[in-house]
Amino acid sequence: MTNRQAHSIARDSLLIATVVGIPAGVLADSVSQALNAKKADWLYVVAVTLAILVLVLLRLLIAMYRAGGFGAGANIRIEKMAPVDRTSLADVLLDAREEVVFYGISAKRSVTEDSFRRSLERLEYRNLRIRFLLLDPSCSAFVERARDEGESADAWRADMQTTISRLSAHKASSNLDIRLRMSSRYPVWRAIIVDREQVYVSTFLPGKRGTEAHQYALKRSEEEVAHGIIKSYRLSWKESREVEL
Repeated sequence: MTNRQAHSIARDSLLIATVVGIPAGVLADSVSQALNAKKADWLYVVAVTLAILVLVLLRLLIAMYRAGGFGAGANIRIEKMAPVDRTSLADVLLDAREEVVFYGISAKRSVTEDSFRRSLERLEYRNLRIRFLLLDPSCSAFVERARDEGESADAWRADMQTTISRLSAHKASSNLDIRLRMSSRYPVWRAIIVDREQVYVSTFLPGKRGTEAHQYALKRSEEEVAHGIIKSYRLSWKESREVEL
């Protein structure tokens, strides 16, 4: 279970306790009077307590089920997330220990977010390797993919310049190990790879941005697809050209 999921469970549990606690508070006076009169309504007190515990437990079980924590498919743990619930590059930086990889087209949205800058500033492991493998704006696949999304290749090239400038600035100001390479392969996957073990991946669909597709979270140790995506990244990295930051 990820930190974000744990925070979501804690938030929802607090909300559940508050919602259930409101009627409990309204009726607390009558319970108090019953206690003072030595006629305690213990059945009511127990019922309210059990209601809170059951709702919190239910929320936890739902989260575990969605994360593939149990059930018939527990050995293949793939979590599917809607576009609005995607895990971002900024989300994973603070959990990584050795390496974070962004494998996509331009990464402009990811590197221009304030959350990305704040995560860089808060990094505990300052020797973390941060790698970007993006689409080479000088190759034919760049123009082809821009056309497939109904975008201007020139606008995308401007986005790429923004990414390079931001990464150069972050590298200089934070003294982090940030490297950028460009691949000429037509993009199939948009992936974030953490410590070469955890993968957050989506596919580039016709007419849609990579961020408009569902994202899947999977681990190499539990799912073969993760191994394939990591291998694809490593092969593309070896074939790509380095960009000086």
